Amino acid sequence: MKALILFTSILALSLNAWSQCYPDRHNTSWNEAWLSCDSRLNPNTDRGEGHWIMYDLNHTYTLGAVHIWNYNVTDWVNLGMREISIDYSMDGNHWKELGEYVLERADGNSRYEGEEVANFQGDTARYVLITAHNNYGGACTGLSEVKFQVGDNVTELFTSGSNGCFQASVFPNPHVNQFKVKLQLNCDGIVEYSLYDHTGKLVLKEVQDPESSGGERILDTSTLSNGIYHLVLRQGDAIERYAVLKMRP
Repeated sequence: MKALILFTSILALSLNAWSQCYPDRHNTSWNEAWLSCDSRLNPNTDRGEGHWIMYDLNHTYTLGAVHIWNYNVTDWVNLGMREISIDYSMDGNHWKELGEYVLERADGNSRYEGEEVANFQGDTARYVLITAHNNYGGACTGLSEVKFQVGDNVTELFTSGSNGCFQASVFPNPHVNQFKVKLQLNCDGIVEYSLYDHTGKLVLKEVQDPESSGGERILDTSTLSNGIYHLVLRQGDAIERYAVLKMRP
């Protein structure tokens, strides 16, 4: 099965930039990392209060390897997580433990490549929870980046709520070079498909008479860069918006 790599920017839920020659290096910038300085009640209530981060992947994925870059800010690498637990869930309420692990301390330079920490071995999940039991001595606790390997078997579609005129499913999401939009229509009229990049620039626009196409449309993003895009669907006064993630093969 062909696998995809899902990069999760911990701070902004967007893709981090990477070098073509060294795609797995992480920089030392504090604003491209996640840091927790206050204990909070864990979504897995069995773990009580502490420092944790939970990922909602928006879909149910078949998961593989987990690659983690610890907190890599120069002179502050002691804030990195040390002993951790990884839990996963289908609904965010009922949790299964993947295991307990020890993270290496980051080296605080831009050549830092992180480490493969765990592997789901094909188990499925929508939510992944990383809980820190301790760190390398700092008052706060953080991570720089987490990468999940995901299979191409997406079992849940990214679907919006109904706007009264149409409901749409967008899949696969994430995708590589194209994705499909499937519409359930209650109103007549053409549908506009507008795709915007993270700066708000319109990068793709198409119109379609859904009655002549069965309500399905394939959008080609092969010429676009990897990253998060925003798809806006419009039929008359009805509008729906979706986040669409394009990843490298």
